[in-house]
Amino acid sequence: MIRRNLDDIPQFGWPDGFSSRRFADGDMDVWASIISTDKHLEADRALFVREFGEDIRRIAERMFFVVSPDGKVVGTSTAWEDRDDHGVTVGRVHWVFLLPEYHGQGLACQADAALGIRINNASCPEWAASQTRLKLAPFHTAPRV
Repeated sequence: MIRRNLDDIPQFGWPDGFSSRRFADGDMDVWASIISTDKHLEADRALFVREFGEDIRRIAERMFFVVSPDGKVVGTSTAWEDRDDHGVTVGRVHWVFLLPEYHGQGLACQADAALGIRINNASCPEWAASQTRLKLAPFHTAPRV
């Protein structure tokens, strides 16, 4: 799905007590633990560095975590850039995952909406909702166990 701009991003609102926070130094393992709940992925620091690099400042501007009312990180969503078929830089929302026990609460939709709002002033004129590199469903959440 391509969005030509980030105008009129739907507002869902966080369920009571849920919030988001930015990536911080030391969060690679937090990210990997969420991604690893998908039996098709083996997430570790090496995968993180391949996908996002090591520029913590840049990652912190674009990666967000969903936080439960008790302070537990239960999901992640990331904004990044890519090139389209014509070589034009487009933004993409990807690596959207929630821990299985938090599915069905509207958290992935709110995570993406919050991410879109925060990146609205980014330099990419178009944003693509994309999948992980395994071509899983857009706005993927790890399967229920």
